[in-house]
Amino acid sequence: MAMKVSLGGQASGSGAHTGTWATDNAMFLKVFAGEVSTAFAEANVMLPLTRVRTISSGRSAQFPITGKAVAKYHTPGESLILDKDAGTTDYLSTMKTNEKLVKIDDLLTASCFIDSLDEAKSHYDYRGPFSQELGRALSYELDKNIIRAMYQSAGGSASDPILSGMGNVDLGAATKADVTSAGMIGAFFEAAEKMDANDLPEEGRFAVVGPELYYRLIQKAGTLGNAINLDYSGSGSVATGKVMEVAGIKVYKSNHVDDVGVNYTVAAGNQNQASVDYSLYAGVFGHEEAVATVKLKDIALESDYMVERQGTLFVAKMALGTAPLRQDAAGYFKLAV
Repeated sequence: MAMKVSLGGQASGSGAHTGTWATDNAMFLKVFAGEVSTAFAEANVMLPLTRVRTISSGRSAQFPITGKAVAKYHTPGESLILDKDAGTTDYLSTMKTNEKLVKIDDLLTASCFIDSLDEAKSHYDYRGPFSQELGRALSYELDKNIIRAMYQSAGGSASDPILSGMGNVDLGAATKADVTSAGMIGAFFEAAEKMDANDLPEEGRFAVVGPELYYRLIQKAGTLGNAINLDYSGSGSVATGKVMEVAGIKVYKSNHVDDVGVNYTVAAGNQNQASVDYSLYAGVFGHEEAVATVKLKDIALESDYMVERQGTLFVAKMALGTAPLRQDAAGYFKLAV
């Protein structure tokens, strides 16, 4: 006699199972999907630091880019705001405009297979760690794509599309191990100066560096002290190991600054990235307008019990694209050659 066992339902006083396979599986899938989304949100650093747009259909989206205007004094009696005559002041600003096309990449997926017998033998939460890892996998790949877009945006020329990138700030050392706290703090102030020169709003400025350089802002204090010296209104905590701001720039740490790939070759399915050598890059800084992200399908989860394999296949997925936007809002930290 065939028997079907349903896990997760409640037993009645008589010992009978009150749930059904369909309802129990649906409830589990909601929990599993929630864990994936939560892990993604907790692990992701870069997505909130970009301009995000969601579309319901299509393969790409346009983002407008506008150049800067110029203000001039008006001479009494002249009517040249719209007219332009030889030898007179041109009151009209010639503002360059362009648009950036951001394409949707191929579907980004993270998947796992859970064998039903292995799960039955386990005496601990078997699926929870799997769901978290799926969420983290998507998050980490997206972070690396956005960091690469920041690098590319920072090195862009004025003709691509209309605004040149901020370029780099030299950390004054050939290796990360040789970078001092003073060197890091000095680099942050130089980055802030570059952002001031480009008239970037103070709200929304950020920098992302790897853990080694992040903690260097606290340790090995040099002539400039460290970034959380409370005697000089520093922010952060040695106890928590957190640095909030330096030179008005919010500081974040990410392992993916260091593993975006030396001599990176763009992955198949990525429609917006370029193959670049990242060996000397040591972090990014800029404003939230530097990179654009287009979402077509937000993070979702699908599952399928495969009878022939006696287990469940889980696939976490999302469809989006990320690319440089305002190049004048992006810069990067660089190791000395």
